[in-house]
This record gives sequence, structure tokens and C-alpha cells, in this order.
Amino acid sequence: MSDEKNSIIIKEIQSWKSNHLLPEKYCNFLLALYTQGDADHIKADNASMMDAPKIRLLHVLIITVNIFILPITFIVLYSTHFKINLQVSIGILMILLSFGIYCVVRKKLQLSESFSFFILLLTVLIVSIGVLQQLIKQQDLISVVAMTQLFAWVLLGVRKKSILLISVGFVGCIFSLIIYSF
Repeated sequence: MSDEKNSIIIKEIQSWKSNHLLPEKYCNFLLALYTQGDADHIKADNASMMDAPKIRLLHVLIITVNIFILPITFIVLYSTHFKINLQVSIGILMILLSFGIYCVVRKKLQLSESFSFFILLLTVLIVSIGVLQQLIKQQDLISVVAMTQLFAWVLLGVRKKSILLISVGFVGCIFSLIIYSF
């Protein structure tokens, strides 16, 4: 077989191995067969796998904490009978925690910041609506605050070119208008 065809087959097998299309032992067997036992091709593949980004425990921990911020905030504000001072304090703590995670993800980690930013905005919205419902209990003011925040989401979405923020902000504004009109 020509060297050109052989190298194409070797690259294809390495692609299968890196994308887990075949079990690793089958890929190793095929690589050994087509390289005729030459370990240079296999070492090159292993070196490229070492260069691949690794999932670190810190990344998993930050994403997990970020996921649980919203349910904890919602449960504390809407399902418990804590005093309003404690609810506000926990709400502010959750906002600060969410903001801290957003800053860490944005500056230190090489992760997408859009998820953390969206969690931050949702936390601010949930806390502000929950606190206003406890303190003021005027649905009109709560709807105006929600519409203002959601409209700010649309503007931020346009600025950051985020379709998620634009669409969620727009749908939320319409929903707030419907609630406000009744």
C-alpha cells in the first residue's frame, strides 16, 4: 500500500480513537497494524491527547455551585417563613456568590461566561421580585421592576450579541406586560 494511503488510514484511525468511535484497544490494534509496530505515530497521538483541555475539579465545583444558586435562592425566598431581614441577607449573599462565580469564570477559568452571567441575572431578578413581594406587596411596582430588569437583559443581549439574553428578556417583558395589564 502506498505511504499516502497508509497515512490517511492512520489519521482516520487516530480520529476514531480521539472521538471514541471505536474502543481504544481496537484503535491501538489497527494503529499497530498500519504503522507496522512503529510507535512514533502512537506517541504523536498520545501527545495530542495530552494537549487536550482537561476537566478540573474546580471547574466542576464552580459549575455545580452555580447551578444550585437559583433553586436555593428560590426556596429561601418563596418556600420558607424566615424573617424578611434573613431573606434579604440570604438573597444578597446569593447575588454576591453568583457575581463572584461570574468574575472567576470570566477572569481565571477558560469557560464560557454566558452561563454564569445568565445565572447572575436570574438571581438578581428572583431576589428583587421576592424582596419586593415581601416588603411592598404592590403588583404594579413589582411588574415595573421586572420589566425594567428584563428590558435591561435585552439591551445587554444586544451589546453582548447573546441571543439567549435577547430572547429571554423579550419574552419576559411580554409576560410582565400581560401580568401588569391584569
